[in-house]
Amino acid sequence: MENSLMKIDIQDEVAVLVPMKDLDEVHSARFQELIREIVKKGLLFVVLDLQNVNYLASATLGMIAASIETLASRGGKLVLSNVNQEALRILNVVKLEEVTSIHTTTEKALEALNQLSKAG
Repeated sequence: MENSLMKIDIQDEVAVLVPMKDLDEVHSARFQELIREIVKKGLLFVVLDLQNVNYLASATLGMIAASIETLASRGGKLVLSNVNQEALRILNVVKLEEVTSIHTTTEKALEALNQLSKAG
């Protein structure tokens, strides 16, 4: 599944979301709608693959935090993968790594989430 904003791939019980470009204020709102749609479908584990994202706006950080909270409140989890160095620096400054995990590859993120989804 794909739209102009995001590529969506469902693997086992995990949704892998790959933004096709930076998530600005407008796109961040659409992303939050997408998370709600995913939850309605019963998917509670999400990898947000940031390979195409070069800039993290404050709205994007808020969207990621809200999505982490939405999924966690339902027993799920959102993790990040393929984060570039500049984005990683920003995530560290706002301490987002304290509420989610950041993986170097989507494969590692999927492995971690698959273990969680099978344990739950």
